[in-house]
This record gives sequence, structure tokens and C-alpha cells, in this order.
Amino acid sequence: TDTASNDQIFSQPLSRSWEKTKGQTLFWKQPKRLKSAYLLRSKKQNLGTLRYEANYFVRRGLAKTSKGEWHFKYTRFSLPKVTISTKNSILAETILETNWGWYGILELSGGYQYIWKPTHPSENEYCFSTTADEPIIVFRPHFGFFKLEAEVEANPEVLHNPHFPLLSMLGWFLVLLRVS
Repeated sequence: TDTASNDQIFSQPLSRSWEKTKGQTLFWKQPKRLKSAYLLRSKKQNLGTLRYEANYFVRRGLAKTSKGEWHFKYTRFSLPKVTISTKNSILAETILETNWGWYGILELSGGYQYIWKPTHPSENEYCFSTTADEPIIVFRPHFGFFKLEAEVEANPEVLHNPHFPLLSMLGWFLVLLRVS
């Protein structure tokens, strides 16, 4: 299964505590060039994994943390959209406005809304923010020779947010969509 594939690529266990990362910069790493498997790390612990696959019509991701496992699916028919699901149900579908930028609104149950947008004029920096425009998590991708990585800055005040692990996984998936 896809989960087994992630477990075989990343042999170290995933940390159960995201609170320990408070105030730290996180990093998305690509341990093996040309492999579409990524690891979210703090300085001392592994927090999550993302396996990414793409073809012309559909792009998918399998994200895993100690807090949950999510499947992402991007389709570009009529309106580009990302579907987020767990093994048993669809959590959300978000429409991404791709004509003049890379914006989207993520609506989750319970009335939670998050805004995805570029935060820098060069569009090489992206973030999820609240509807009040308070940044939650910022992604600064770095491109190397056949390697994609990113620095991730999390607002320390939102690490207790129950959606933070999902947002950190989904944000990287959205960055990968943009660059692939």
C-alpha cells in the first residue's frame, strides 16, 4: 500500500508531539533525489511524510503524521480543485483560483476557514492564513538540482490548532503542484 511505501522510505518514527516544535523552523526535505517522497522535520524529530505522484490529468498526495493520514487529489477539469479525504470520508474540497495567482479558500467542518495565497510578489513564498489575515504557516521553497525542499515557519500561537498538521501537509502538496 501507499502507507507501506512511505514507511519503507522513512525508517524513523514520526513524533507524536508537535508542541515541542514551538518557536522552531520546520523543514520539508527530499531525502532522495528524483523520488517524490518528502519528510517534514524539526531540528530533532520527524513530524510527517508526503508521497506525491503526478500525471497530466491528476496529481495525488498521501500525507501521514502521528495526528492523522490524508489523501489529496488535484484535478484540473473545468475548475481546478483539491479534494482532501481520509480513508473513510471526504473532509473538504477547495477551489483554487489559478488565473491571476494561486489562491484558495479551504473550508472545513465546524466553520473553520483558511486562506491559501502567495505572500511574496515573486510568488516564491506561500502561506495559509486565517480569514482575519493572520499567518498560520508560511512555506519558502528552495529548488536544487532535481531536489525540492522548503523552510516552514509556523506561527507559535497556532501549534495547538487541531488543523495545523493537516495545513502543514496540504501546504507542501500545494507548493508541489505549483512547481511540478
